[in-house]
Amino acid sequence: MPYPNVLIVGSSGSGKTRSIKNLNPDDVLIINQEQKQLPFREAKNFKNNFFVETYSNVLETLQFKVKPEHKIVVIESLQSISDQLLKESRTLNKGYDIFNWHNIRINDLLGTIKKMTEKIVVVLDLDDLYDEKNPDGSSKSYRCARVNGREKRAEIERDFEIVLFTDVMKNPDGSMNYRFLTNTDGICTAKSPEGMFQRWIPNDLKVVVDGINNYYK
Repeated sequence: MPYPNVLIVGSSGSGKTRSIKNLNPDDVLIINQEQKQLPFREAKNFKNNFFVETYSNVLETLQFKVKPEHKIVVIESLQSISDQLLKESRTLNKGYDIFNWHNIRINDLLGTIKKMTEKIVVVLDLDDLYDEKNPDGSSKSYRCARVNGREKRAEIERDFEIVLFTDVMKNPDGSMNYRFLTNTDGICTAKSPEGMFQRWIPNDLKVVVDGINNYYK
């Protein structure tokens, strides 16, 4: 069965990486471009957490280190990869070629992810605000996935079947409730197949993976 790929979008500290913690560590391979420790006590159980430095390292890990037993591949994060590509491109190119070079490689990465239909690929990314101009001169702000350059701004979501946005809400007792928004609220670009999830679900990738498996079983 071809699996959908997943984009999780949210601000720093809103629980994107923490959502990994309840997955079976043996099922997961993490491509950690952020090169940060996982922010939960169970992190030591995730043995396949590969720190990578370059875009080439990301592709090599996808091609050669993903094994049949890895049911879920997590890429942390798209913004970090985009930053590294832009830095490299500025040493190699000038003018418009800087972002052209960057965008080609982002598109190649997204194309590689799309072909991994036997895995659930989860990409983490920061959020951004995008102002869209209307023909009458007015504008509307959207919350979308972040990537360097204008070409892919508010467009990255097209390359994913499921786009979830983080949300943090304070409970009456003062504790924090971390959750995912599964479909657009008119401002963000969240989406998921009809009937797969409720509007709000726990910030937990196990809930997401179980929802995908139950939907397509």
